[in-house]
Amino acid sequence: MITLQFLEPGPHIAGITPQQAGERLKTALDVLPVDCLLLGWDLPVPLVEICRKYSHRSGVKLYRWHPLLTGDGIIYPRKEWRTRNLKGKPLPGFRDLPEFTFVCPNNPEARDAVMTRLSELAQSGLYDGFFLDRMRFPSPASDLIHALSCFCKHCHMAAAKKGLDLEDVRVFLEQSEGSLILDTYFGSLMKGNPLADLLDFRQQTITEFISTAHDILRLSSLEVGLDCFSPSLTRMVGQDLEALSSLSDWTKLMIYGHAFGPATLPFEFANLTRSLMSCEGLSEIEALRYLSTLSGFSFPDSLSALREVGLSSQDLAIEFCRGHKFVDQGILLAGVELVEIPVVSELNALNLEADLRAFKTTGVDGFALSWDLWHMPLERLSLVAQVWGAG
Repeated sequence: MITLQFLEPGPHIAGITPQQAGERLKTALDVLPVDCLLLGWDLPVPLVEICRKYSHRSGVKLYRWHPLLTGDGIIYPRKEWRTRNLKGKPLPGFRDLPEFTFVCPNNPEARDAVMTRLSELAQSGLYDGFFLDRMRFPSPASDLIHALSCFCKHCHMAAAKKGLDLEDVRVFLEQSEGSLILDTYFGSLMKGNPLADLLDFRQQTITEFISTAHDILRLSSLEVGLDCFSPSLTRMVGQDLEALSSLSDWTKLMIYGHAFGPATLPFEFANLTRSLMSCEGLSEIEALRYLSTLSGFSFPDSLSALREVGLSSQDLAIEFCRGHKFVDQGILLAGVELVEIPVVSELNALNLEADLRAFKTTGVDGFALSWDLWHMPLERLSLVAQVWGAG
């Protein structure tokens, strides 16, 4: 199975004509055996219509690529809806972008707005399915304690109903060392401390939220795909892979090993490294080695090398196998970054081919090609077709 993301909203969208979008898509569909086209949100109607035309003509299912708990152009992450840290302050999104600013899934007003919007879109008749993105809590990697959420009044009440006092969690966090927090994030300490209980509660919250979204989409006979963090980091953002996989037709794992942006492995582990250095007073190399031991990845000895080189193909294959341990049934796709974006994603063709072949050795069910076809060099699509079609 191969999925392809297309037309992520941004300032550049206004300069793309329907003809240009259609030609780009047609070229990709001629090269690749795409099963599902994941079309971005908040797009002009003519772009949606041309993509519907070409996808259905090619027998490709059209999904809406939908950011569930962040802004989508219609739903705006209002300040009173946003996730809050242990001091009760709203957490800003990455670069203050609405599509990276998270609302709290336990806030009833935010929840109603998100589900109402989803229901309206599900009944539009435009799509064959929905690809749910940003279905998590924001990553706390940039600050192990103060970027962790959510401690709003709604989460306090929801946690209390499950026997968890978030005030106990706050006190624990303020008295804990960074290494203990990391050990809990990575599952070394699954039980026995208030943070572990908070992580369990967050996973239950996200699973219940996705279950409601799933039921809304199924009422309109729509398929569901889920965008999940890389398996080593899912507990840190509130995703329970085993529980979530039962609520989808397929699951994508964001095992991005070379790009540098939110949710990519180099970006998240670079942030974790800096956080550990700040909390524990470790040197850069000491922090990287600690995280290497904790995660099982073979990190380089500097943050600059981590950013420039990324993770090895072997590490990415190991990470996908970790996902398989949680998702033993259902379709599981490896997320692969194919875009060429200065600073964010500047790929080496040899590394890309090695990654694709390494994923294939794991028995992967397919590739989820990311993030946006508009920024993908076409020769990379041919490489995917070649590797996927090889015996």
